[in-house]
Amino acid sequence: MYPGLSKSLVPQGYHQRRYPAYYPPATSLTRYARPPFAQDYHKYKSQSRRKRPGSRHSMLKDCSLPFSATPSWNIDYATAQLIDHIHKTDTNNAEKCKSAIGDCLSSLANDGSMFEAFELLDHAIFDNKLRGAVFMAWTDVRLSGYAATYAPGVRFPRIAILLDSEFSRVRNAGVYLSTLLHQMIHAYFLVTCVPPSEGVKDARLDHGKHFLKICSVLRDLSVQEKDQTIQPDFGAVVMKDVPNNNNPWAITMFGSPSTFQHRHHHHDFYSRFNDTITKDTDGKQSNCGSKPTETVQQADIDKWYTSTCEPLLKAKSCQGPNTNVLAKGNKLEIKPRDTFAEPIHEFILDDKPIAFPCSALSRYPQSKKLKRIVPIPKSCPKETFFALTDFITTSTYSPDLSSFPYRTTGSAPIILPRSLDAAAQAHALAHVRVAKLALALPCPELATEALKRLHDLPDIREDAVVVLDEIYSASLAYGKVDKDKGYAAPEGLRAWVRHLLAREPEHAGLGLANWDVLACEPGFARLMRGNAELGQDVEVVEGMRAQRAYARGGGSGGGPLDGFAFGLGQALPGVDVYAAERLREIRAEERAVVARAEALGALSPPSGYEYGFRDEPFFPAAGNYGSYYHRSERFP
Repeated sequence: MYPGLSKSLVPQGYHQRRYPAYYPPATSLTRYARPPFAQDYHKYKSQSRRKRPGSRHSMLKDCSLPFSATPSWNIDYATAQLIDHIHKTDTNNAEKCKSAIGDCLSSLANDGSMFEAFELLDHAIFDNKLRGAVFMAWTDVRLSGYAATYAPGVRFPRIAILLDSEFSRVRNAGVYLSTLLHQMIHAYFLVTCVPPSEGVKDARLDHGKHFLKICSVLRDLSVQEKDQTIQPDFGAVVMKDVPNNNNPWAITMFGSPSTFQHRHHHHDFYSRFNDTITKDTDGKQSNCGSKPTETVQQADIDKWYTSTCEPLLKAKSCQGPNTNVLAKGNKLEIKPRDTFAEPIHEFILDDKPIAFPCSALSRYPQSKKLKRIVPIPKSCPKETFFALTDFITTSTYSPDLSSFPYRTTGSAPIILPRSLDAAAQAHALAHVRVAKLALALPCPELATEALKRLHDLPDIREDAVVVLDEIYSASLAYGKVDKDKGYAAPEGLRAWVRHLLAREPEHAGLGLANWDVLACEPGFARLMRGNAELGQDVEVVEGMRAQRAYARGGGSGGGPLDGFAFGLGQALPGVDVYAAERLREIRAEERAVVARAEALGALSPPSGYEYGFRDEPFFPAAGNYGSYYHRSERFP
């Protein structure tokens, strides 16, 4: 027995009088017999000696076939996939769909078959996704609207589209086609989309934005022929004047409304029957007889589709029913998409989607423009991505500057001898990577925080050449590289590099200037020769060094950086005039020390190869080199 068709609800005496038991020979049973119950028909059919002759639409009309489809998509991707199929330009699908809709309108206007229209629309619009997965029939069961769609396994093994027999009285091809397309959209979602999680409303049978977007696309393709157009509400019509004389159990299997009806049943019988149907199919059938509770503007639907559904066409890992969320310890946990109560952003890390609610970015107004799908570059380390997620949830990230006893004030760090534990001290490299990722997404708030930490960093105990290579190397780019223009390093990081090259200790006895330390690194020269942008930044700093050294030192005892800091506050934003004045005082002290040392004969003539870069363009070009060499030869 099918749910809702219990024999206990049937008035047996009346039924037996009108339909006496009839057992014709097995050879003629399938042609002439008309048993009162659909399941009896198939029970007797299995006993026949020959099969019932097949028809053109036998698969669509057969209610006993199993449901063999394997749903694997989420409803966002299913919507985008159908619309993309309709709008494909290489196969001219839009014209084919428009022609199919026009042919169906003409056929239905001339008493054509709804089954033929179904198969034509399935082939042209739904890409044969419904073939073999849907059972359709006319029924005398009282429905809330002209038709209803049932999920597989509810009343029949497959998806069932039941058309109310009262629907045949409408005699309007536009209403016929609108209602058929309405139910086919529900069936398409049932075929392609995974069932919802427990306790979640089934969006496949709902009339939300997914349904309305497909309706608007099909409506635009409809042929405008007088009153035979597709209805604006797509068949969601309330049946107000349906008489209570429907046969509640008879399912007509041959594509036409039933010719027999029970007209003398008591009202209580229908009440009991409707209660049984509602209990068995609650939440598993489309409620197409009720109007939408709210009206959604078409512009809002289009904007929602562009931002939510369309990006999934290029994100294969986001097309399934599940996504991932970050748990404690940055571990991934699987979570169904339909359990999110609000829109989400998804970051793709190693082909795995990681979801964040859009409300998590509400505190970052400039980062609200993040796309629905945000791919993380393959070259980005996981630690850098986790720094991004930590910043989204807590407004900070690791490593912070708490391990440093002091900080600089908006300048750049001093390069110190490398630490033996280089991995534990790679603060600059970590902040550079975070800044690159934030600028590539973009996430301006995170980029600002990372650049601020780079300027506040007091010193660097890691390989500075590796840090510079991370900034300027195209192979480590986090964004797309322009084929014509090539890779362009972020301007914010380039400005920090210029600060880094120009930074010197506040006192001469504290160590070498960053320029001198990098001059000792063979990798720096190779990196500069292989990268035009780094060469440009070096030339800017070198030119300022030479110009200021000549202007302030005059070639008579002044160091190469004398006077360079005078204009540093204007040339390099972030270095204040007070620091430049203090640097000039330090240079005056240096010149005095050099003069005393030369008087004592402590300085040897400059060899030109102390740092191995005599011929390099960034080597000091003019002036007295005393202050340049005394930094490596310590004096008592």
